Amino acid sequence: MAEVSIEERAALAAERNNLSKILVSYSIVAIMLLLASAFVFTVTVTLSLTAADTRIDKVIGIADKVISSFFPLVGAWVGTVVAFYFARDNFIVATQSAQALLRKEPVDPLSLKSAESSMIPLAKATVKRGSEATLKATTLRALLTEMADKNVSRLPLLFEDDRPFAVLHADRIRQFFAEKGAAIDQAEATLQTMLADPEYARWLPASYALVGPSTSLSDGWTAIQTQKMRMGRLGCRDALVTKNGKADEAVVGFLTDEVINRERLTATQ
Repeated sequence: MAEVSIEERAALAAERNNLSKILVSYSIVAIMLLLASAFVFTVTVTLSLTAADTRIDKVIGIADKVISSFFPLVGAWVGTVVAFYFARDNFIVATQSAQALLRKEPVDPLSLKSAESSMIPLAKATVKRGSEATLKATTLRALLTEMADKNVSRLPLLFEDDRPFAVLHADRIRQFFAEKGAAIDQAEATLQTMLADPEYARWLPASYALVGPSTSLSDGWTAIQTQKMRMGRLGCRDALVTKNGKADEAVVGFLTDEVINRERLTATQ
């Protein structure tokens, strides 16, 4: 059923009101005419018949039956027409309300939680800080060892003022080693070695999404998935939370896809 506009509903209401007025007016006229006819008939019969005339009882009985039958008929007719128009209008409103409820999408529980409420605060996160030169000179083996020692599989790399540089995963380093093979000295390969590859050079500075503290987890997940699509096969699985949601501010927290999935699972239990 097509949704009725405000103008159409107003027209329906006006039509209903006009019809109601017409019905009431004509009903009053009909009732008055009936009463007048009954009065004239009664007076005429009374004047033409004597009290002893046995026909008067029959005439009065007939008049009583006619009036008793006609009044309910008029009332039923008026009530039926008015009820039809009122019911039609109410049916349209009820149908539109039901359709609106069916179209209403369920609330995503992740939209009710902020990144700040679920992120790993920077003070509790395992990160590696350094100048750009220091970070680029760090060997990939050293990064793997550091992640293994701290029992983590991903490591945010931050500048000395806590601005974001990259988020590196252990499996991504292993993938790089597997792809390069003997073409590089894996014991001496550094982050700069990885950046020498055009694909990894494009991916590393964009290996994370950026969100603000007030960003909902739902939007945080969308940001990660959007960045993942942009980065192709190397992907994206994390978001860094900065004060303004941009790279020129210090990181205040770390938000991973695992954290968001855990929050989603908790919300649905």
